Amino acid sequence: MWLSLFGAFVCCAIMFVIQWWAALITIVIVIVIYKYVDYKSPNINWGSSTQAIVYKQALNQTLKLNSVEDHVRNFRPQLLVLTGCPSHRPALLHLASSITRNTSLMICGNIKINERKFPFDEVQAEQNYLNNEKCKAFYTCVTAPSFGVGINSLMQVAGLGKMKTNTLLLGFKTNWQKVTGPELTNYAQMIRKAFDMRFGVCVLRMERGMDISEFLQEEHTEMNLNLATATAVVGGSDADAVNRMESGNNQKVTFAIDQEQVRINMKDATASNKDFSDNNAKIQAIRHFQNKQKGKTIDVWWLTEDGGLTVLLPHIISQRAQWAGCSLRIFTMKNIKSDANDFSMARLISKFRIDCEDINIIDDLKTEKPSDAAVESFYDMIKPYQKKNLGDVDFEPWMITEEEIEKKKEKTLRFIRLQELLQKHSKDAALVFMTLPLPKDIKSSALYLAWLEEITKNLPPIVLIRGNQTSVLTFYS
Repeated sequence: MWLSLFGAFVCCAIMFVIQWWAALITIVIVIVIYKYVDYKSPNINWGSSTQAIVYKQALNQTLKLNSVEDHVRNFRPQLLVLTGCPSHRPALLHLASSITRNTSLMICGNIKINERKFPFDEVQAEQNYLNNEKCKAFYTCVTAPSFGVGINSLMQVAGLGKMKTNTLLLGFKTNWQKVTGPELTNYAQMIRKAFDMRFGVCVLRMERGMDISEFLQEEHTEMNLNLATATAVVGGSDADAVNRMESGNNQKVTFAIDQEQVRINMKDATASNKDFSDNNAKIQAIRHFQNKQKGKTIDVWWLTEDGGLTVLLPHIISQRAQWAGCSLRIFTMKNIKSDANDFSMARLISKFRIDCEDINIIDDLKTEKPSDAAVESFYDMIKPYQKKNLGDVDFEPWMITEEEIEKKKEKTLRFIRLQELLQKHSKDAALVFMTLPLPKDIKSSALYLAWLEEITKNLPPIVLIRGNQTSVLTFYS
């Protein structure tokens, strides 16, 4: 830069040495042209050579990366996040951002069912939202005739070369007991398909849910109502000014508004909207991943070997500034064959170079039975989905048969007992990670969702997570 400036001064000096009056005329002409263009201010995009250079470098580096052999040391959790519109699920968005920030790829995906036209404007608006939230992520959208087709397309095409997603992050279907059977099937099939395509899977559940689209719609309606009220209370010359503005006069109009008449009466709002407190609590909950957490723990329930993803992601999150005040605790099941103890497990964790405050080995998950009340509560929950046998006239594939209940009884009791242990140890944690049960060898989608409901209910934000058996920690390689 400084060399270029020096060269410019030398050129100007040479101009005056050759013919000073010609140099003055040239400078005056240049200044006049510059002032004319600056005064007119034409709305023209002149293009940027820098943009062309950046594009070429990005393309060359992506192609170069494609020829590099993968190694466990260079593993990055590259997330495909099923946010829908990112502005509708900010909690899911900011959790993903905490994992990928400045280190790996994040793509926010949305599926539009039976859309006639591709929503170009919405795609640009949601990408602008990501930029405004300072989330380093891309937004993509696919249109499909059904949800199953859409999610398959999204998982297949998200990314480019080695910059492809390898971990699926989605929200838990908190309203699963209110939706139709095919929707339950679609949700369970999505998780199965992700494992088939060698994705790791993470499912986030927050007790009050994550979708704030209804709340945003209420806010928009309320804003319009307040604007209408404000316009109604404008009187006299101000009302005339509004009429003149509507008739085509482009002059700026300023008018006073009686703040007392426009102000929202919170008591009246609460009386008219019974869900006001719930909405307020939901807004506080969705900011959970943006606020700094201090004096609490991040609990990891590592129940099954999955390549190390269950431990890696909590470790990454614990390094972020807003989670720096939280310590990491690991809970794992006792392996009877290896007879592992706390000390040997601590040595294993140290080989992963993970800073962990406490390690607990749970040895009563299989030996201790859950309480009768908890068991009865679970079976009451699945009763609406039960059918005696496959031959029932109104039987659907997502329903639960008595044969399957009996076959999966041991696993069901284990999940009920796990919920009791979670309540005992992790009720006050800031964030909980736990191994996601596989939807393998289970025919009923309703039973699988009931399992997930049982192990995640009445808890802090919890992430059910499972790798695809690909080693992501150096020790495994």
